[in-house]
Amino acid sequence: MIRRLIFAALLMFFGTGVAHANGSCTPTSAGISFGTFAGSQVTNIGSIVLTCSGNGTINYTVTLTTGNGTYATRLLKNGTPSLQYNLYKDAVFGQIWGDGTGGSTTLIGSVNVNTSSPIVTIPLYAKLPVQALPAQGGYSDTITVSVN
Repeated sequence: MIRRLIFAALLMFFGTGVAHANGSCTPTSAGISFGTFAGSQVTNIGSIVLTCSGNGTINYTVTLTTGNGTYATRLLKNGTPSLQYNLYKDAVFGQIWGDGTGGSTTLIGSVNVNTSSPIVTIPLYAKLPVQALPAQGGYSDTITVSVN
């Protein structure tokens, strides 16, 4: 299942969930807005919500794609002009969230779907670092969130 999610400035997320022997989890996100960029660092916190169903405990790994750019430098683009940004697992912006390659890490966890609330809310930290101002306009990127 693919779901379209708005994430940052105009950063789009697509989510995919994978069925397991015990059940499945589907990711969603309400998004993060960087707002108007004026050259200074901007940070914000969003979340990815896993809605799970099935029986017993589901072990999961959440990965993010690079979108525009690489894990080292993701890019919000407006045609050719771009803004560098990144997505992190931690509040100190030390662990780039990706698929485990290119210096990135994944998020591993588990949820007991026999409870009354088999929903997991995972914080997602975003940073748009200090950089030169590109041309004015809307900037966007597309990221795929996968739950395996």
